[in-house]
Amino acid sequence: MLETYKSLATTPDIKFEKPEKRIIVGVDFGTSSTKVMFRPLDDPASIVHLINFAHENRTYPSYAMPSTLRIDDKNQLWFGTLAEESENGKVFRNLKLCVACQIGAVECRHCFNKNLEFGQEYFCFDDYFDVPAYELVIYFLAWLFGILEREILNIFQNDFRLTIQYNIGVPVSHSNEKRNFIELFELIVFVADLLKGRIYQGIHFDKARSELIKILPRFQFPSVENRKHRAVPETVAAAMWLSKSAGDEINNYLIIDIGAGTTDITLYRYSNTNYDKFPIYGTDCLALAGDDFLTEFIQWLSTQYQSKRLISTADIIKKVRDAINRLPSPSKSQKYTLGHTIIELDFDTYKEKILLENFNKIYQALDKTFQSSYQKDKAQSKWSKMKIVLIGGGSKIPGIENLFKNRQLRPFIEQQFVEPNIPPNAKIIMNNLNFKFLVVAYGLSFPVAELPSIRWPEEIKPQKDSPNNKKEKEYEILDLYRE
Repeated sequence: MLETYKSLATTPDIKFEKPEKRIIVGVDFGTSSTKVMFRPLDDPASIVHLINFAHENRTYPSYAMPSTLRIDDKNQLWFGTLAEESENGKVFRNLKLCVACQIGAVECRHCFNKNLEFGQEYFCFDDYFDVPAYELVIYFLAWLFGILEREILNIFQNDFRLTIQYNIGVPVSHSNEKRNFIELFELIVFVADLLKGRIYQGIHFDKARSELIKILPRFQFPSVENRKHRAVPETVAAAMWLSKSAGDEINNYLIIDIGAGTTDITLYRYSNTNYDKFPIYGTDCLALAGDDFLTEFIQWLSTQYQSKRLISTADIIKKVRDAINRLPSPSKSQKYTLGHTIIELDFDTYKEKILLENFNKIYQALDKTFQSSYQKDKAQSKWSKMKIVLIGGGSKIPGIENLFKNRQLRPFIEQQFVEPNIPPNAKIIMNNLNFKFLVVAYGLSFPVAELPSIRWPEEIKPQKDSPNNKKEKEYEILDLYRE
């Protein structure tokens, strides 16, 4: 017996293969930052984990990786926080919008003109070099996927072989305008997964493209039914969180996702008897969001400083970066000091001079979205209740939420604002975390087979008018004269 144990101990050919662990990774690839949550499919408790990137950039929460790529003066690629912290070369943000722009899903919005930091220029692809936006997204995601796989292995102490399926979020309105937008992002994720491990911080652009060219002949893009990685409209992902808390048999939901660069509006009708269907009555996307509110604040503050005393632009830039973290609230004014110059900003001035103009633009789009939705079903009784959900980082700018709550979409609608709370199966070891940032990533961590099928706005046929309901007829006529 002892000899048998000795033989087993010294036999080099015996290998013990690690068990497989299948993981669904939800990647909320946002305009400004990327958030990631994942769930092991074999977990009976269906625990959802949050990836903590643990970076030290104070501008972003530790669980939010900047969706930023920089090409420096030596043509090297830098990603995430290093791309944000470097000072040379050209920086690319709004990558998802640029992909949509280049395939015609949206009109060119000149994102490079949107400038939060004076002296920090944004660049449009056509103004720099001849490279498609999706190629840079592939490099960014290939780098990110390498980080995610290492982090997930670390969480499970490297005891498993990982089989990972990535779900990435895409704007629902872009997907509706161009259905090939979803197809393109599924191809991007598929290629990025193949390229994972080959793309690293500081890689030369020519080297990255060489690695991409190497793998291209070796793959065949799977058919839709055989794809492991999927692109999912972000509102559908958010609805997965809502469906777990919805208690009504039928209800209308208005999701307003205010990110850094865009605001996505989606109005849909939920029914727990047809939970596998997702009827979208109306949707819109504006290239106006949190960054625009902060830009208004920066411009106002710098004007106030300069009107008090001539101060260098560099000093103002440094000061306003810190001031962004201290915005007024209804209960507290704020003072900003630069040298001997003190600027005080009360909440009413902040609301009138900084918030209202851009908020009104968002609300006009929201009003238009409801009006187009109402044309599909003109029975006021069907719209008597509306649950409104504000998500995204921009929704937490002080004063924004109250502006929405103080507006009545229509006199006959009872509005109820739903606060996103952390689900009990989400494993998040962080203090003071606001789940508004993570609703989409959480929903993306569900297997695609569990997500509801979409009925797009043009697929929803208008309901026949009720001949006995004069109030509804009168409303339709009066609505034409709404301001």
